[in-house]
Amino acid sequence: MKYDAEQLARMNRSGQRRGAVGSKPTVCTQTILHLAEQGTIRKDTPVLDFGAGKWAQQTAILRDEGFEDVTPYDIGANGNDVPPEPVGGWPVIMMSNVLNVQPTLRHIAELAATTWEMAAGLGLLVCNYPQSPRYSNATARQVTLELEAAGWERIGTYNGAWIFRARSMRP
Repeated sequence: MKYDAEQLARMNRSGQRRGAVGSKPTVCTQTILHLAEQGTIRKDTPVLDFGAGKWAQQTAILRDEGFEDVTPYDIGANGNDVPPEPVGGWPVIMMSNVLNVQPTLRHIAELAATTWEMAAGLGLLVCNYPQSPRYSNATARQVTLELEAAGWERIGTYNGAWIFRARSMRP
């Protein structure tokens, strides 16, 4: 995905508001904890915290809750190198407050395709699309359609987070 310097700086600033979330789990983190309680995922399952922010607070919360393999990833000033990909891809990808700070619907579509490529066959994507801030004019329906077009299938919601499963074949 290509971002100009202004777009990248704006997205990075959105993740640097330490007090916006603080040490509380976001709806996406709560959903992953819930899926573990249900037995849908195990705490030794590799999780990619895509768009973790400078302090990777949600990564820390999952680790504190006993998740053994959580990798934070972000870009620009908040970033680190591209995360190593587990053999076969990531079984769980979390994008908490990431889709909403994409500058255009095209960027959302590219992000959906990128995460699909990173996912393990039938891997899970836990994401949200908060009302604020929204840097693009995309509606929740448009975002869902872009995720589905990229190969994700919505299988549910929990506490405001969307849960998708990667289809095993490219649409």
